[in-house]
Amino acid sequence: MIKWLCLFFSYILMVSSHSWLGLWLSMEMNSLSFIPIMIEESKENSLKYFLIQSVASVIFLASILNQSFSFLIPFALLIKIGAAPFHMWLVSISKSMSWKVLSLLMTFQKIGPLLGLAMLQFTNSFFIFISAFIGWISGGLTNPTLRLIMAFSSVSH
Repeated sequence: MIKWLCLFFSYILMVSSHSWLGLWLSMEMNSLSFIPIMIEESKENSLKYFLIQSVASVIFLASILNQSFSFLIPFALLIKIGAAPFHMWLVSISKSMSWKVLSLLMTFQKIGPLLGLAMLQFTNSFFIFISAFIGWISGGLTNPTLRLIMAFSSVSH
């Protein structure tokens, strides 16, 4: 029950955050409260999720603290969100997750990085095009399972 309460509270903090440091803190709280939910199903998936989110968080924190690395902010957020070309971790862990956890991962876990991209007013058409193209080609045309189709749909959207 506590992990669900912390997860809900982290969403409220994300939406109400107006600074980069507040957004980073709420995304960390969100990741650390989502991992115990994932551990109940698969320790391997939760470890992959933790490692990817940790690397992206370090890049994000370093780039908001050092202005000379500020160009890395969108890359860290794109890694956290699972957008192409940084999407393979999302596809890898989607294969064996339950629908409940998978739906949380593909919807609510993307709130923080999307808010960060909106704060940046990020409109790089290359990443938009490559995400839509990879989601369409890899997911829609070649995958037989619904979980993978949903994962690639999440990448493209």
